[in-house]
Amino acid sequence: MRSLLFLVYCFAALAADNLTQRGDNQRTAVNQAETQLTQQSVHTRFGKLWTLFSDAKIMAQPLYVSAMKSDTCPAGCNTVIFASIKGTVYAYKADQKPATDNDTLVWAKYLGDPCDGGDDIDAWATDDPWWGILGTPVIDPANRLLYVVAWNKDNNFRLYTLDLQNGQVKKGAVLVQGSVNVNGKTIPFMAGTVQTRKQRTALLLDHGLL
Repeated sequence: MRSLLFLVYCFAALAADNLTQRGDNQRTAVNQAETQLTQQSVHTRFGKLWTLFSDAKIMAQPLYVSAMKSDTCPAGCNTVIFASIKGTVYAYKADQKPATDNDTLVWAKYLGDPCDGGDDIDAWATDDPWWGILGTPVIDPANRLLYVVAWNKDNNFRLYTLDLQNGQVKKGAVLVQGSVNVNGKTIPFMAGTVQTRKQRTALLLDHGLL
């Protein structure tokens, strides 16, 4: 079974890059460069143009990079990037209607078998049958990198650093682990143990710190 990402259109005007969840580190979801959207224009010119293939449902917010240079688009093309709960990150040309499932695909990267879904954590089974990538990735435009966390089948959360040029793993994968002190007691976040929480929180990049 496959899922599809729906694209919508308002104007041909140049869109602002969307490199992190809700557009900025303050999560305002405000595009300060927007000057053309009005109630009338949205009512008359807003709608679905086409769909893009994904191997599973998309929980994380799609990101957008204008004029992104890649192996497929060496001169640069506007690109939409999104991740599936099966653990695949996709980059597609944002301005070109696909004739087939993947003819506008810039690159795709599968990050290993995802954690299996189940009612032990998700009683409503909203994310079944997988819990791969749930949190929104973040893009580092200066270094042309994309950071994303995947929940793998061995029950580990891993941070992957992907090259925007081709989607290949540039650094990592790095196991997410650590501990926190609660009322004088150290509670570990241990790799490989049964996790009781999903990583829904979006990644944030601030002055080089993730």
